[in-house]
Amino acid sequence: MKCPNCGQIMADDSKFCSNCGTPFYRTYESYNASKVNMFFLSHNDKFPEDQITAIREQLLYIDENKWSEAYSISYKDPLIALLLSLFVGELGIDRFYVGQTSLGVIKLLTCGGFGIWAIVDLFLIMAAAREENARRLLNAIE
Repeated sequence: MKCPNCGQIMADDSKFCSNCGTPFYRTYESYNASKVNMFFLSHNDKFPEDQITAIREQLLYIDENKWSEAYSISYKDPLIALLLSLFVGELGIDRFYVGQTSLGVIKLLTCGGFGIWAIVDLFLIMAAAREENARRLLNAIE
């Protein structure tokens, strides 16, 4: 954090500026920043890397009651989606797990797109799980 008086860079837990002695009070944004960091420590691998910065920016400014919604979402684990795709991908269970019910039904009825779709999903299902998690979070905090 920067000192509001002289601009000196200070540690987050500082009570006074080491340069000019100005008392430092935590701002709302810095309070939320620590909450966002804690959120991403436990959920970082569950979101697309290209969207993490945008998600982080939106989380900095959400209300206190939205935090409980963000934590109550059951995020899908991309690794579990990959394992499901590997072992029972022909049945569409991986798509059901991710939350794409209609694609799961189509994949089930076509036996994994005659095996081709099942192989392609081995490469796509982790990204689909991360995208679904980002969509759920952004819907919850808006």
